[in-house]
Amino acid sequence: MAAVLAESGASGVGAIWDAMHTWRAGETPAEAAEALLPWLRELQLKDAASATDRRPMVPGTGTVPIKETLAAAKGFTGPIVLEHETKWYADAAPFEESLAAFVNLMRQ
Repeated sequence: MAAVLAESGASGVGAIWDAMHTWRAGETPAEAAEALLPWLRELQLKDAASATDRRPMVPGTGTVPIKETLAAAKGFTGPIVLEHETKWYADAAPFEESLAAFVNLMRQ
């Protein structure tokens, strides 16, 4: 994605970084941040049990490297969004609990 953005030359072009998907693809948060930060417009965070079990969990209780992602994105001033896909996962962690944990992570 970074190569496409770099070659586009278009102003106003940006990227949404869904941290779980770069992690599932084998990239570290530091690698993804280095590639995407020049074009980053939004950072989406969620947690899951594993790369194959994407059922939403309370942020900080799964295996997605959320704290490392936040550290790698230090200095990013755009929106950081909790992505909690209860519509697609009926057995997802309760939204209210996930939101509270997300707020706590953001305060750290």
